Amino acid sequence: MSLTTTNKHQYVELEHGTLEVFDGRAKHWPWFWKKFRSYCMNKPNVWAILTKKKGRREQLPAHKEAKGDAKNFFPVYDERTSENTLTAAQYDKANRELYSIWLQVLTRDAEDLTIGVAEEDGMSITANALAKHARQDAPAKMRICFDVIKAKQGKTEPLEAHTTRAKKVFQKVSDVKVTLDDLLTAFYLHGLDSRFDGPRDNLIMMDEITMSVAVAKLSTLKNFHDAVNTGVEEKESSTPVVRKVTFENGGETRLTAPKQRCGFCGFTGHTEADCRKKKAAKFAVRQNPRIFQQGPDAKFAQRDPGYPAADLRYNPT
Repeated sequence: MSLTTTNKHQYVELEHGTLEVFDGRAKHWPWFWKKFRSYCMNKPNVWAILTKKKGRREQLPAHKEAKGDAKNFFPVYDERTSENTLTAAQYDKANRELYSIWLQVLTRDAEDLTIGVAEEDGMSITANALAKHARQDAPAKMRICFDVIKAKQGKTEPLEAHTTRAKKVFQKVSDVKVTLDDLLTAFYLHGLDSRFDGPRDNLIMMDEITMSVAVAKLSTLKNFHDAVNTGVEEKESSTPVVRKVTFENGGETRLTAPKQRCGFCGFTGHTEADCRKKKAAKFAVRQNPRIFQQGPDAKFAQRDPGYPAADLRYNPT
């Protein structure tokens, strides 16, 4: 094996040709993965297990017990035939070869793909890499949909560069099987203003998100805040507290004390213990504590752990 370095990239000489090394950076993944797959085509059994066309008659424990996103990238064979199954010896040899290829093309910056992987288990590295760089779950689809919506040519960007970037985004749309409903949902969420930043982030990270689910949850959240704010106008005191201070030399001055500010609603003129908005919010959550997702910014969770947490990051002002 020999390593070749150019101004921008590093390449490694392997048995069947040259491969560009992978540094773990997301922007380099699509081209690297295309070349990596092309190289593996030279090894029939490696290609068969990489594309999940063939599997081991008895699945390896590490593959069967895979956790998180990686488990979605191991093949499942409900019906084992001679056409889709390799012997244990054939599969293990191909798996070792795949492991060797990965270790030769990964730099230290991509070492995280190998953490927890047993030696000779190339498919586990493959699963880790795909789970990180080629996810096809709902959050990944939303992220790609947002890229489609934001695909706009820069003021000084050449047409060719914009065209290439757009083609890459559209290729991702095809790769992860983005649907029209996914695009419409993303268009709706992307159009929300900053008042809904928190709820939008929560919705994007859901395991399954549709237009109807997004509309229902956001409408419920808005109705909750409307109910809390109805008839609970907090007026700021127009008369500041003034205190006269006399100095030893006989001089006097008047100091304006800082206005008392509620830690819950942010208005002045009362304490958090006397806040009517907080009391109304507690009552609303008691009535239906499962309406809202618990969020890291939920004021109930921060201030009153005994109450069900509601995500109050929606700011109607």
